[in-house]
Amino acid sequence: MPSLEETIACGCWEDCPRKEQFQQMATDDITLEQVDALYRFLQGEVPDCLHLPRHPRLSPQMAFRVIYYLQEVMHLLPDRYERCITCGDLYDSENEGSSYKGLNCDGCRKD
Repeated sequence: MPSLEETIACGCWEDCPRKEQFQQMATDDITLEQVDALYRFLQGEVPDCLHLPRHPRLSPQMAFRVIYYLQEVMHLLPDRYERCITCGDLYDSENEGSSYKGLNCDGCRKD
């Protein structure tokens, strides 16, 4: 089986019969902490290593919409990270949370 890098380099990514498998492999290593850092970046919390003339300043709702797009449409982020409707924190829905009466982390779940 070719590696992810080999498949991308060969230029046949779109025609690859195992494209979804490779996408899944690529997103499996993305942690909640990394997605949370992106979420905070989109709201204006820029890491010291970046020097931007203008910082993004999205609302928490809009920042998560970007993450949702990257999950559902582009398949660049794992689809297990959700935003709690009560406190606004991100959580890993495979390890915690509840979808009863909306998406809530363990700290805010109502079941």
